[in-house]
Amino acid sequence: MITCQTGKNMKIRPHRGALAEAMANCQNIEPTLNAVVEFLRGGSGGTFVVTPDLVSVKKYGSGLDERTGWDTHAVSLRGMGIMAWIDGPLDGMEIAK
Repeated sequence: MITCQTGKNMKIRPHRGALAEAMANCQNIEPTLNAVVEFLRGGSGGTFVVTPDLVSVKKYGSGLDERTGWDTHAVSLRGMGIMAWIDGPLDGMEIAK
């Protein structure tokens, strides 16, 4: 299992490269939409617009990912596809189906 030791908050990793590379870029964030938006903005380098209304979160797979131990959820940006993965649902956000 490839792990990401970041503390008690939500874990987020970019959707790029091999899993080990993505996990090396894992960060600890608050489990909020605003924190996800800030993570995506930081990864964009200003090349694309990230606003809360463009972000959606959807459960990915059926149960825990054996590779990471995460209850994986996909973070998508409208018009861009999946941009990141988080280890559970966001606080106070209805999950897209």
